[in-house]
Amino acid sequence: MNYFIISDTGAGSSPIGAPHRVLIASEEQLQTKILPSLTAHKKYKLTAHEGARIRKIGFVTFLSKADKDYSENCLTCLTNQGDLVIHSLPELRRQVLQVSFSKNRQKNRL
Repeated sequence: MNYFIISDTGAGSSPIGAPHRVLIASEEQLQTKILPSLTAHKKYKLTAHEGARIRKIGFVTFLSKADKDYSENCLTCLTNQGDLVIHSLPELRRQVLQVSFSKNRQKNRL
């Protein structure tokens, strides 16, 4: 299980007064909790929705080509089925884009 501190502005530091959140990632689900009380904020059960398990996760900042001042912080998940799934932070809203990186014969290598 992995733990990450996130804020309303994404991974990293938060503005003064904004609640801090912790992202808890396991093989089967992602969830955010508000600190320091650890009350549940958002939850996404990847295994229940897609039948996949998380193998690797990472944070990515997407920059806008049209507006240089606009960016979005997202969580990327590589699943055991070879798909790259992207979720926005801190809402854990699944983005529409889903890319498959591996062929069927390579899935057991992930």
